[in-house]
Amino acid sequence: AINFLVFMGFHSGVSVFIADLVGKAGDLLLSLALYIFIGMLLKESRIPQLALNIIRPWKMSSELLCFIVLLIAAVPTAYTGASGIFIIAAGAIIFEEIRMANTRGQLALATTAMSGSMGVVLKPCLLIVIIASLNDEVTTNELFTTGAYVFLISAFLFFVITQLTRQEPISIAPVSEAFPKSLAALIPLLPYVIITAGVILLYSYVFDQNFDEFSAPIILPIVMLTILFYEKVFSNDVSDAMDSELNTNFDSIHDEVDSHLSAKTTEQAYRFASTETTNHIGALLFLMFFTAALGGLIEHSDLINSFPSDFNSFWGMLGIVVVTLVVIGMFMEPYGAVILVNAVIAPVAFANGINPLHFWLITLVAFELGYLSPPVALNHLLTRHVIGEENAAIARAEPLPRDNFWFRYERFLLPIVVMGLSLILVAFVPPLVGYDLFF
Repeated sequence: AINFLVFMGFHSGVSVFIADLVGKAGDLLLSLALYIFIGMLLKESRIPQLALNIIRPWKMSSELLCFIVLLIAAVPTAYTGASGIFIIAAGAIIFEEIRMANTRGQLALATTAMSGSMGVVLKPCLLIVIIASLNDEVTTNELFTTGAYVFLISAFLFFVITQLTRQEPISIAPVSEAFPKSLAALIPLLPYVIITAGVILLYSYVFDQNFDEFSAPIILPIVMLTILFYEKVFSNDVSDAMDSELNTNFDSIHDEVDSHLSAKTTEQAYRFASTETTNHIGALLFLMFFTAALGGLIEHSDLINSFPSDFNSFWGMLGIVVVTLVVIGMFMEPYGAVILVNAVIAPVAFANGINPLHFWLITLVAFELGYLSPPVALNHLLTRHVIGEENAAIARAEPLPRDNFWFRYERFLLPIVVMGLSLILVAFVPPLVGYDLFF
């Protein structure tokens, strides 16, 4: 604001760019709030516990369990809009579930921090809807289709790297022993499936509104509100019953979460989710407005002119774009950062021949790498917040299987290596994800 006022003489600079953001993305800001509301309602429900009950009977080795948990977590991440929202909603339960399988502390921290990273390229993630709404060059269908390949690449890399550094052989319970228990764990989830299908069909046949990435932020909160009502009125003891059936002993976080959920009435759960949503959306909107103003400042300064508009080397230009996007992801939240990138970096990239689809997939992966990388490492900060500083400290202080650099800093190195290699493959070997490198 001082720069606009004093150095540029553009007195209304900040308000102009905030108004421009609201004008371009007013409906999407409402969708963002609704997606956060979905995440907070998910936090108040027993869905994460019931979903993990399905895989618990298989008694997988720790590295294999972490891989399966990441695959499962990708789906709700796509439906809560961003990796950070999912970590807030389910990170505590995921961390304790992994720890109960005797997973080393550093790997448990890394997996929890990554639990929301792989689903941001899957349908119906709001971030992709925002990108498509700001650009005529790409569509949501193109981004979701190629995003599925990006998801498979990052999941495969996680599996390979964790197996290369594993400390125990791959193990899994016999099918004859695990399958019946796993099948039994599906039964408590049937009402949730029926409720979800019922609400979607209601919207489809009564309101003539199909379920897609555009209607998801409207329909899913109704689904979650109905599910919470079902849990509080008809199914308060379902979690305890399943624990008894599966002979599962919850550790401190599970006990705390379960008692926390059971003690609340329906009205209290609704109010708590609404309050949490208000807090998060307020902070996020502040950051988005700050990012929009920063983007306007860059646009109106000579800084953008110092960035070459024409490069002699396509590969050199691509490398600079990749590094720039990662740095932005290290310091900015995703929604405001997308608006900044769209205004400042995307035009330069397109003018130098980068396929818009290629560029935006690079952006999504680079942002996730940034959220997992120091100095800020947002997803790691959120992980420590939801599991508690004491649990995080215990996990970090746990004796290492081998005293070397990798295992000392595995909580940072594993996510950085997985997402870093994914970024390199997406950026420099685009045929792997189904599109051409050039226009």
